Amino acid sequence: MTDLSRRALAALPLAGLAVAAAADADAAIPGSYDWAVRRHLDAVQARDLDALARTLTNRDELILILPNGVMTRTKAEYIAFHREWFAASTWRIEFEELWAQTTLGIGQSLFRTRYVDQHTDGSPYESSAYLTLTFRREGTDWKLWHDQNTRIAAG
Repeated sequence: MTDLSRRALAALPLAGLAVAAAADADAAIPGSYDWAVRRHLDAVQARDLDALARTLTNRDELILILPNGVMTRTKAEYIAFHREWFAASTWRIEFEELWAQTTLGIGQSLFRTRYVDQHTDGSPYESSAYLTLTFRREGTDWKLWHDQNTRIAAG
């Protein structure tokens, strides 16, 4: 067997991995930016506060801007807001990614959200917003440090 044949055979397993990865383009690699964002969104949809907390910055400052303009500035406030929100069982939220960009240390994603809930009288409530999530690389992980929601006017 020639050296060229040996090198070609040695490359086959790597080629197979590349084909498998290309076939499942939606699968994100753990530790990647896409994986971190997906983990965060999944935690929100599942109302899983522990999973959500694992996606947050290790620092104390974490900015949250709600659709009504209220802003919080700390991780503790962010978690407190989500603890209260997750306690309600009537809502659901959907995310449609519109744009994403990453550098070596910062990643941002823009989503259009569809939020469905009900008023206290039981009548349906629905709203849409633009959601921008900004993650920062902390060590080898991507961690959320800015979450901004802007309501989209109905119509």
